[in-house]
Amino acid sequence: MNVKFVKNLEVYRSRKVRILNGAHTALVPYAYLKGFRDVRTAVENPEIYHFLKTLIYEEIIPTLALPEKELRDFADSVLERFTNPFIDHKLQSIALNSISKFRVRVLPSICTFYRQRGILPENLIISFAVLLIFYKGKFKEELLPIQDDNEVLKFFDESWKKSDFNLAVETILANQEIWGQDLNLLSGLKEQLVKEIDKILKV
Repeated sequence: MNVKFVKNLEVYRSRKVRILNGAHTALVPYAYLKGFRDVRTAVENPEIYHFLKTLIYEEIIPTLALPEKELRDFADSVLERFTNPFIDHKLQSIALNSISKFRVRVLPSICTFYRQRGILPENLIISFAVLLIFYKGKFKEELLPIQDDNEVLKFFDESWKKSDFNLAVETILANQEIWGQDLNLLSGLKEQLVKEIDKILKV
């Protein structure tokens, strides 16, 4: 049994929230829009597995304050768990309240990565872009199973009615009640999200 007695639990909480929970949250809209409906079959897809593995090992792990080997071992166990044939974890159930989950589980990795390197993490930004598309409520004529507070749903519905993607994304990122900060102040984020959204919607 791998038991640790430590003075600071916060770094281990961050490890779990950002790697395990963060990977789940980043995966859901990305995999759902590609036609998958549960975690295991999504991660068995080579493209999604590569996306998720790159996101975890190259973009989340570098932002955490624990030894790299320890973080990579934990990440290995997370990916193994995701492919467990005895766990039937539906994407729709994980999608509940995705915005608040993203704020806690994924956004800190994006912000820390940016502070450390001065650039935005590519795959995490793609997951952010797909999340915003998910909250449009429809993708290629298919209704999406968004489940969230009424105020959040109303805000996204009104935001996506703006005249263009640029204005919609700017409005969404400016909502400090949702994100805890004005994300338009994160240099290049709006532009990169608009670019990714445009690319995804054109496919």
